Amino acid sequence: MPLPSYHPTEMEKAYLAGILDGEGYIAIARKATCGKSYYRAYVEVTNTRRLLLEWIQARWGGCIYPDSHAAFNRPNNAVCWKWALHSGQAKRVLREVLEYLVIKPEQATIVLDFPCRPRSGKGFHRRTPKSIALSGKLFNRLRWLHQHGGKVNALRYRQQVLEATTGEPEAGDGGDQEVGNEQDDRTVDSPPAQG
Repeated sequence: MPLPSYHPTEMEKAYLAGILDGEGYIAIARKATCGKSYYRAYVEVTNTRRLLLEWIQARWGGCIYPDSHAAFNRPNNAVCWKWALHSGQAKRVLREVLEYLVIKPEQATIVLDFPCRPRSGKGFHRRTPKSIALSGKLFNRLRWLHQHGGKVNALRYRQQVLEATTGEPEAGDGGDQEVGNEQDDRTVDSPPAQG
C-alpha cells in the first residue's frame, strides 16, 4: 500500500506512464455468470524485476503476484511478476498519468469512462441495464484497440512527428483524414461504434 501522505511527483507520474506504455496492460474484463455480464476495469504491469513493481506499489498501492501464465509458457526464463490495480484505484492512477501516456492514451481514456459501482464479489460490479450497455461498448472498443491499436498508434505517432517537424500534415492526408483509414496496406478495420 502507498504511504497515506505520499503524493507522486510529476516525474514519477511520467515514469509510470512510460512503464505503462511499454510493459502495461490497460483493460476491462468481462465475466458472464447465469446469463449476466459483469465488468471490471484494471491496470497491470508485468516485469521480471520485482523491485520495479515494488517501486510502483509504494507510490500507488495495488498488489504484486507471480505471473503463473508466463512461468508456464517460459519455464526456463526468469520469474515474471505482475502489479495490478482494479476499478476506482486503476482509474485514479490513469487520471494521474494520462497526460504523459504516448502509446496508450486511448485505452486509458476508455477505462476512465468506465462506470464503477459497488462491488459484487471478486472485483466485478453489479450495474443498471444502462451502465451494463455502456460497459459492453467500452469493453468492445478497448478489445478492438488491443487488436489493432499498435498499428493505429504507429500511424498516429508518425503523423504527429511529421506535423511537429514540418508544421504540415503528411502529404496526401488532407490534414483531416482519420488515422487508420488509409487505402494501402496499412488499412485498419474501423473500431466498433461507441454509441
